[in-house]
Amino acid sequence: MAGLFDFLNPLIDFLRLYIPVTPPGGTIFILLLSLTLSAVTALANRFLVDVKLAKSYNEEVKAWFKEFNEAKKNNDRKLMAKLNRTKSEIDKAQATISKQRLKITAVTFIPFLLIFAILSSIYSTTIVAVMPFELPIIGQQLSYYWWYVICSFSTSIPLQKLVGATLD
Repeated sequence: MAGLFDFLNPLIDFLRLYIPVTPPGGTIFILLLSLTLSAVTALANRFLVDVKLAKSYNEEVKAWFKEFNEAKKNNDRKLMAKLNRTKSEIDKAQATISKQRLKITAVTFIPFLLIFAILSSIYSTTIVAVMPFELPIIGQQLSYYWWYVICSFSTSIPLQKLVGATLD
C-alpha cells in the first residue's frame, strides 16, 4: 500500500495480529464494524443535523414537486406560473437540506476513508463471508467490501430510525 496511506502501515501491521480475517471471525468482525460505523453515523446525524427543520423542508419540497408534476401533467399554466414564483423558496429549502446532510459527510469522510484503507490492506482479496445462496453480480463468496455493504444496508436504516435521524 505505497503512497498516501503509508503512515498507517505500523497500525495495519499491529491490527493484522488481532483482527480475524477468515470466516466466521472475519464475518462477525465486519458485521460488528458495520454496526458500529452505522451507529456513529446515525448519532452524528441526530446531533449535528436539525432534523425537525430538515424534515419540514423535505416535506415542503416533496409537496411542491408533487403539485408541480401534477400541474405539468395536466398542462395547468396558471398553477405552473404560481409554482414557478415559489421556485426560489424551494431551491433555498433544498440547499438547506443539502447543507444539513453535508455536515455528516464533513465529520465522517476522513475517518471512514482511513478505516477502509486499513481494511483494504488487512483483507485485500480474502473471502470474509460465504452466503448460503448465490447473489447476482456478487456471487456466493464475499470480500470484506461486499459483506460490509450488505451489513451496512441492513443496519444503517434501522439505526437511523431508532435514533430519530431520518428525514422521512
